[in-house]
Amino acid sequence: MGWNYIRTKFNEIHRKSYHLHQFKNKFHAFKKRRSEYLSLINHTGFAMDPLTMMPTANEEVWDEFCKSNRWAKKY
Repeated sequence: MGWNYIRTKFNEIHRKSYHLHQFKNKFHAFKKRRSEYLSLINHTGFAMDPLTMMPTANEEVWDEFCKSNRWAKKY
């Protein structure tokens, strides 16, 4: 199974018309965001807010995490 097959099936199911390079870019961006998200929720001091489904932590934990993970500031 190759990228073209996966892209074609994705486009059919979601009624999209992504070109191969667009699909790969979206896939890799999603993979990166998922990795960042897992880093957050697996870090000591973070919890999942059941209403918003967003990771939460006290300010001290956030500050410490952001020092070593600059990408986390966007959350």
